[in-house]
Parts: sequence; C-alpha cells; structure tokens
Amino acid sequence: MATVPLTTAAATALRKLRQAGNVGCGLNDFDADEFQALKQLRAAGFVEAYPPAAPNRLFITVGGLEAVGDTRA
Repeated sequence: MATVPLTTAAATALRKLRQAGNVGCGLNDFDADEFQALKQLRAAGFVEAYPPAAPNRLFITVGGLEAVGDTRA
C-alpha cells in the first residue's frame, strides 16, 4: 500500500475523526487549519459526510484509517 503524505492539520483532523468512531465529528470540532484540510481529505476519499444531501457530521473512511496507520480498517 502506498503512503499518503499528510499535513499536520490533516493528520490531526483524521485522528479526531478516528477517535470519534461511529459518532463522527461536527464542524465545530476542528480549528481553521483542520477545516481547510478536511476539504482535501474529502476529495481524497479519506472523509465522508452524512447525511450526503445536508451533511452535519463527518466520519473517517477506511482510506482515512489507512492514511493514519490504523490497521483496524
């Protein structure tokens, strides 16, 4: 598996999402740098929003877990 370079903000955002588990995170759980990184993480498929039509929670995907070295994926 290839590794993906992550900024500090992106790695922190993914860790927060991993710790939140099935509950997910709201946008208020992230600082400004992490929020900006989330846009790129969503585009890369590391983060998904739910519900899709009007997302109010963010969740880490299997790809996101792999990006932070989580072997539970």
